[in-house]
Amino acid sequence: MKAHHSSSELVNGLDRLVRKAAKAILDIYGKNDFAVDYKSDASPLTEADMESHRILMKGLKNLHPQLPVLSEENASHIATEARQAWDRYWLVDPLDGTREFI
Repeated sequence: MKAHHSSSELVNGLDRLVRKAAKAILDIYGKNDFAVDYKSDASPLTEADMESHRILMKGLKNLHPQLPVLSEENASHIATEARQAWDRYWLVDPLDGTREFI
């Protein structure tokens, strides 16, 4: 998929993308039995966090390949120096409220 050029195309693409990620989260939530791990800071990380992260990362790269993506789930893998050089980027929290989700 090529990068979108008009703002309405971008908004429509984002709408489809976040709905897809939300559906994945709700599908996992509906199972009532999903994997929960813990990050190094002891915050929870669920199967739903990771699935929506994967969907959003792939989708944002397709929507606008030139913009880097900083996600709560990949921040520790991107050097601060690299992030400081970014003028624009996508900032993603795949599932806000993971503790409440659990």
